Amino acid sequence: MVDNSRNAVLKVEGTKKLLRHMARLGLNLAMLYNEDTYEVKEYLYFGYLRGRYTEDELKEIDNYAFDLGIEMVPCIQTLAHLTLALQYEYAQDMRDTRDNLLVGEPKTYEFIDTLIETASRPFRSKRIHIGMDEAHDVGLGAYRRKNGFKDQFSIMNEHLKEVVSITQKHGLEPMMWSDMYYRAGSSTGNYYDLQP
Repeated sequence: MVDNSRNAVLKVEGTKKLLRHMARLGLNLAMLYNEDTYEVKEYLYFGYLRGRYTEDELKEIDNYAFDLGIEMVPCIQTLAHLTLALQYEYAQDMRDTRDNLLVGEPKTYEFIDTLIETASRPFRSKRIHIGMDEAHDVGLGAYRRKNGFKDQFSIMNEHLKEVVSITQKHGLEPMMWSDMYYRAGSSTGNYYDLQP
């Protein structure tokens, strides 16, 4: 997995160089982790000034990887890690907290549908990584004001069901990080409970 969301987006030529090294090592799957570093035409400020990839660039990368026997899988975010993407006016009605989307809001799922369709379109793979990690304050902002207090485990389940249905609509096989289920199920809110 190549992290293109921490103040640097690997240029196309740099990605190709990395793919060549991967092919020499016998690796056959690569993920580009792009929180908001891919172009979404319906949301002009998504990835604004962040070095985002165009659809043509992602197609070029996928074609190059395919020729090397490497499956390129898009890796995006559909819940948290979206602070920069959610700072603009278009996101006002679908923002729970500064980092999290608002679970249960129809506009949220229209947005996610667009993200999933756009992120997966340049790639041959039918797999997509939907993120959903480190949503530490999910349900604690606009969600709580709208719905009252609800445990994070239930909120995660509600959201995951909707996101998976979107991936299925697009014929995609989703994968995600699992940390939030461990944390939501922990008596201390940590990844590991040392005391049973």
